[in-house]
Amino acid sequence: MSYIETIVALVGLLGLTLVVAGLRRTIRDQRLLRHGVRVPAKVIGRRPRTQAGGGQRWLTSLRFTTLDGREITADSRVTYPRPSHELGARVEVIYDPAHPREVRIDDGARGWFQALVGPLLIGAGALYAVGAVVAILAIHS
Repeated sequence: MSYIETIVALVGLLGLTLVVAGLRRTIRDQRLLRHGVRVPAKVIGRRPRTQAGGGQRWLTSLRFTTLDGREITADSRVTYPRPSHELGARVEVIYDPAHPREVRIDDGARGWFQALVGPLLIGAGALYAVGAVVAILAIHS
C-alpha cells in the first residue's frame, strides 16, 4: 500500500468513526427526548472543562427533584462555550428516569442545535468514508 493509499484509508476510518459517534449521540439524544421527564431545576454551579486541543467549555451543575421525590445533583450533558446560566437561576431540565443523573437543560433553540450534532457527525463521516472509497477506486483504475 502506497503512502497516498494509507492516508486515504485513514481518512476513510476517520469517516467511519464519525458515523459511529454520530449514531451513538443521536440514539442517546433521541432516547432522552422520547423517554425523558421535564422538571424545574436550580443552577448550583458552573465549572470549566478542558477539551482535547486545549479549548474550554463549561459544565452547568443542577439540582432538581425527580417525579418520585428524589433530590438529584448532576451536571448537564450539554456543555457551553461560556457560562450559560446564572447561579441560582431556575431552568427546565430533561432527565432520564432510569438514570436521573443523565440530564440536560431544556434550552429551546440551543437544545435543538445540540440535537443536530449527531446527524451532522453522521453526514460528515459519510462524506469522508465515501470520498475515501472513491479515491481508492480512482487510484486502482
